[in-house]
Amino acid sequence: MSKKFISLLLAAILLTSCTAAFAKTIYVDPTGSYDHMLYKGMRDDTDEVEFPDGELDIAYMQVRLKYYGYYAGSIDGIFGTNTRNAVLAFQRRNTLNVDGKIGANTWYALAADDSVHKSDLNFQKVKPGDKGEMVRDVQRRLRVYYAYNGSISGVYDSATTAAVKSFQQSVGLTVDGIVGEKTYNALNSNPGTYFSTSKAPRRTLYMGMRGYDIYILKLRLISLQYLPSSAVKSAPEAGDVSNGYFDLATKNALKKLQTNNGVSATGQADAATRRYMWSTNSLIAQQADEALDPDNISEDTYVSATLSLGSHGAQVRLAQMYLIAGGYYTGVQDGVFGVKMQAAVKQLQRDYGLKQDGKIGPNTWPYVKALTETQSEQVVEPGVDATSEVIIGSTKLQRGSWGTAVKALQQKLIKLGYLNEGDDDGKFGATTEQAVRTLQRREGLRVDGIVGTETYSRIQARLGFNK
Repeated sequence: MSKKFISLLLAAILLTSCTAAFAKTIYVDPTGSYDHMLYKGMRDDTDEVEFPDGELDIAYMQVRLKYYGYYAGSIDGIFGTNTRNAVLAFQRRNTLNVDGKIGANTWYALAADDSVHKSDLNFQKVKPGDKGEMVRDVQRRLRVYYAYNGSISGVYDSATTAAVKSFQQSVGLTVDGIVGEKTYNALNSNPGTYFSTSKAPRRTLYMGMRGYDIYILKLRLISLQYLPSSAVKSAPEAGDVSNGYFDLATKNALKKLQTNNGVSATGQADAATRRYMWSTNSLIAQQADEALDPDNISEDTYVSATLSLGSHGAQVRLAQMYLIAGGYYTGVQDGVFGVKMQAAVKQLQRDYGLKQDGKIGPNTWPYVKALTETQSEQVVEPGVDATSEVIIGSTKLQRGSWGTAVKALQQKLIKLGYLNEGDDDGKFGATTEQAVRTLQRREGLRVDGIVGTETYSRIQARLGFNK
């Protein structure tokens, strides 16, 4: 007969026949003191549980939790999340230390016949002004959800009340600042129950707020390349809730995204911005796409790709480069298919008699790719000959240079994505120098920020000229 079968059989017997005296006879040592401690992650069928009564401690615990109505899972001898949640609820209703672990007091209460059954009374609310271990438990769980950064004081003060309200709003519960049964159960659930990187937050988020939904917002901004990966910590220290704080960097990143994509630049994740940011749910594929550099990928890879509002990644950057070259798109080459890019695509489709759906599909791609850099060279301000050589003899362009030659250079750098639209002011300053250095680094040239013959020739080659 298998050990598992014996365990389940004994557990079933215990469920119908165990009493406090019987339990204490089995689960205490000869001196009468209880020295066991069970906690999440342990299981009966491993060497971690080596008690004198055999390998049924967790199964017995689950039997008693089920008897009292707190546990609805299987009697499997595994101390998992559902079992821990049941222990927490039992401890709360029986005024025990609420730690989710089975120590002496919790064992004796579970084994006794007079402990509080789940159905015996209404849920005991935790509310402003309360003190004690139950409040500490609430404060700890609020930290898990990045909603609370105060001390675990056991005092239900104004900061705790505000954190509870913030949490309730983030998960769609009634916002009253009181931890009733629904709020308590939500706090003790896995954050994944309410939040995911593919689902937009429920509420408007703005600077100064805290919450797990702000953590999700930051992850989204990172995937869209508006925040660096360092904006969140992969393994924050205990009590560190900075991942869920809406700081100035997050506000600025949102404003940049909104500006680039025709959304009102409020710096807040309002309904319109959230709809735009979560217009597609394939985040994992998008993150992989973001890691690709179009300079290193054959154009043929993208011929059959269909891009539309909400798409982003290397494919979009490539399309933006062509649209900029053809004079259709005047936005930033950021790899995000926003409303400005959609308008540019529709204009191109109108010009060539295509279906005006604002998408770059198989029928539109050939026309986008036909927008060569040679065509774009004609889209310059009057008086500036963008196709002429800016290097004559030994003349070099460097920081401090100015004039039409610098402006023509800047326009070329804009078309290659090294400068932003509007940076062609004809003055070779710090921004232009940095752009040149970036280009030189990518092209394997000497990185000195100076446009000499070699650097200029490489720029021309990238733009399709043989000069």
